[in-house]
This record gives sequence, structure tokens and C-alpha cells, in this order.
Amino acid sequence: MSNWVSLTEADVLEAMPTDMIAMYETWVTDNPDKEGRLGDLTLESVATCRTAVQSGSPAAMDSDETHVPATGYRHMINTTIFNLGVEMNFQFAQDFYSLVTRADIWLRAVQIGSISIPPADGVMPAPSYEPPEHPGRMLDG
Repeated sequence: MSNWVSLTEADVLEAMPTDMIAMYETWVTDNPDKEGRLGDLTLESVATCRTAVQSGSPAAMDSDETHVPATGYRHMINTTIFNLGVEMNFQFAQDFYSLVTRADIWLRAVQIGSISIPPADGVMPAPSYEPPEHPGRMLDG
């Protein structure tokens, strides 16, 4: 599996609970100005994730603006579903809130560098530490 994967509106829609999909379709029909809102929220989640990675593991960044780390893919889907649900006043199952909390914790840990993200190209940077040169043995006297 690649270290980075694309996250799209279709991915979020596929993961969305069936009762929420029906509510979303009705919501968009009743509010035509909300057309494309899921896409906007998906892009927002991708951008938030990429900003966190840039902060905590800048060497890991993928050049494709639609990609997120594979380890955060599910977290970003849950975040997007939650944000959309809040806008629609959707009633989530109680268990879903723990998934959103986990996503937030993951995102914050990535941002501060507690969770490091592997580089998109799969090549880990080499350590840059070089031991100091030994001055040699010096005798006084």
C-alpha cells in the first residue's frame, strides 16, 4: 500500500452511513445552495491533514494536493462525515463520537510530530548526525 492516497468526495460518500446518505440527498434537494458542500468539506479535511503533516513531518509531503497519508485516510473520512452531519443536524450513533475524537487526536499528534508520517516516495531520510572528529591524544608536560 502506498504511503499516501487520494481522498475524494466519492470516498466519503461511500463510507457514509446509508441513513445519512438519504438525509444528505434530501438536504441538497431542499437547499440547492448546498450542492457541492460535501466536496468542499472533503477538500477542507485534506487541507487540514496536509497542514498538520507539513508542520510535524515536512519531509514526508506528497506533491499531489488531493493526497493524505494512508494512516490518516479513515480519520479524514470520519472528520468529513462529522462536519457534514453537524451542518445537517444529523443524529450520529454514540459510538461515532469516539471515532471523531480519535481522528482529532491523530491529527494533533501528527501536527506536533508525535506520529511521524513516512515520505510519499517511501525513501526515509538518512540521519544527519556525524560524530565529532577526535582531536587525537595530547599530553601535557
